[in-house]
Amino acid sequence: MSIICSASLTLMLSVTMQVAEGVYPDGEIKYKCASRGYTAWWQRKTYFTFLAAYILVVPAVIIIIVINNNNSSNRSSIVIVA
Repeated sequence: MSIICSASLTLMLSVTMQVAEGVYPDGEIKYKCASRGYTAWWQRKTYFTFLAAYILVVPAVIIIIVINNNNSSNRSSIVIVA
């Protein structure tokens, strides 16, 4: 799991950067996150595919595996009361 997290962080850091936007009245610098943009068409597709898999597919697979393992181990202890 840590490999997935580090890969996601690496992808995000390669696309975004922090830039100074201005100065607050107290003198503190105001920052915002800006996109460096993509230099090739495949970069946006790779980023989106990885992000979608990380957020949707991987958790769904983990949930299905856990539920199936839980159901198979508890199958003999299910009692139906009528």
